Order: sequence, then structure tokens, then C-alpha cells
Amino acid sequence: FLVRHLLKIGVSPLKCDSTTGQSALREALTEVLWMVAQESKTNPRVLCLSMGSTAKGLLKGPYGCQSWEYFSRQDLRKAFDGPLLSSAYFVKNPNDEAERLRNGGVLLLLYSAMATRGVEAVRLDADQPQEAQMIGHHNYCTQEAVNLLLTGVAASNVFDGIKRLGSEEPTGTDQTTLKGIEKQPEVGFLSLFESFKS
Repeated sequence: FLVRHLLKIGVSPLKCDSTTGQSALREALTEVLWMVAQESKTNPRVLCLSMGSTAKGLLKGPYGCQSWEYFSRQDLRKAFDGPLLSSAYFVKNPNDEAERLRNGGVLLLLYSAMATRGVEAVRLDADQPQEAQMIGHHNYCTQEAVNLLLTGVAASNVFDGIKRLGSEEPTGTDQTTLKGIEKQPEVGFLSLFESFKS
């Protein structure tokens, strides 16, 4: 989303100045959260989670965060320029270790996307709703988290549509349903294997 926005305004990502990059990042975050809201079948509003103190412990959940709702894309975009969300999502001085420790922007984006989609909807998007996770081994994002941020739906797989394995009967009890991408997203991802052309 960030690179696409830069290219859309005619700026090379390799030659981007700090001000343009920050503006493009705010546009990208707005676009991601608004897309998740549009895909949400139950709640088309965007919730942005922010926190007033420290990012420590965010891997355990969004405890101590506050939430805001935005009913238009323009209001959400303006909020990212404001001091409250700006200080929660962005680091002004990357060399300031204390500031980096207070900032939880990436996890806040994931929590905001989950809150926007709705926790129950995120679970139902996955192949195994009772076992759905957003953070996997070694604190990496799961495929569900990546798909939620790219498509607005937390599908467990990257293939197109739904695949059914097992019984030929549509209601067979020996059937496993695997959920993929419902529609082609505007922005995709390049896997490690694709970059090696394998």
C-alpha cells in the first residue's frame, strides 16, 4: 500500500524524502483500515487502537489501549496526522530507544484491523475458527494476519476461493474446507519462492 501510494503520486520509493514517506505511510494505514472496514459484513466502522504509555506487553494483547471510531475515510486520515494516533503509530526519532519502546505501531495496526473486522468474524474467516491466531511461532504474523491486512478477510490460505477435501458429498462429515482469497486484492505479496523464480 505504501509503495503503491508513492508510485501513484509519482515518487520513486528509493528517492523518497522523509516528509513524503510519512505522508504516504499515513495514507497506506488509512487505506488498509478502511479496506478492512469495507470488507466487514457487520461493522463498517474503523476502530483505531492507541495507547498512552508503553508498548511492552502488546504481544499478549491490546491491554491498556483506547479505541476510537471513524465513520469516514477522511476523518480517519486526519486522525493519523493528529498527536494522539501519530505518537502511538509513528516514531519521530528512530535513534531514541525510549521512544521506540513506547511505540507499538505494527501491533496496533493489527489490533485495529482485528477490532474493525470483529474478533468473531476474524475467527470465522479462518479454516479452524477455534484455533485462529494472528501471531505464530517466533512472533511472526500468521497467514491469517497477512491476508487480513492485504484483503480485509483473515483467510488461512493464499489460493483463490474455497477448496473442499475429502467426501464428495457437499455436506459430508469427512470433508475439510480450506478457505482462500475471495477476490483479487489491489495489493498482493511476493513469496520467498517467487522471488527465486521457483
